[in-house]
Amino acid sequence: MHVEIHDDHFPQNALDEDWLLEVGEREWIVLTKDDRLRYRPAALEAYRRNNVRVFIFGSSGMKAQEMADAFVKALPKILRFARNKPAPFFARISRTGLVSSL
Repeated sequence: MHVEIHDDHFPQNALDEDWLLEVGEREWIVLTKDDRLRYRPAALEAYRRNNVRVFIFGSSGMKAQEMADAFVKALPKILRFARNKPAPFFARISRTGLVSSL
């Protein structure tokens, strides 16, 4: 598995519709704590148009270590979910590592 960091490819203030376009073209999977992403009209349109797969950490109050722990627990489920569910999709990762559709 290879992980890419948003800020290594895009400016921090990049418009969602711009970076989601490239993510979709590269068939990357998005891992974020930004639950608002799925409510911003331009981002939602880019997500749909570019078949982006997005996993969102379940609680905006999760600390970095909690997200890391949840990610490690969820990784097999994330990979299985991404393989079996057609894009585009939003899914949630819980603190305990559960993965569910949004």
